[in-house]
Amino acid sequence: MEAKQTFSAKYNVPEIEKIKVELIVEIIKLRKQAKLSQKELAEKCGMKQPQLARIEDLDGNPTIETLLRVLVVVHKKLVVA
Repeated sequence: MEAKQTFSAKYNVPEIEKIKVELIVEIIKLRKQAKLSQKELAEKCGMKQPQLARIEDLDGNPTIETLLRVLVVVHKKLVVA
């Protein structure tokens, strides 16, 4: 009988977290380059400033849709290789 693989092993969670951190660090950099405050960027993305602050603080688990909305506002695309 084959042992069930855990989610962490199957989807390489440490690698997923690394990618998430890299993406959020890039979002912070892009926001600052655009000279936008958290409040300004949040409003342009249709969210409130505390939600963006939690994302930037790596507190919580933003959806890919939320991250993509931010990238659209700062005129960037997510390229999956």
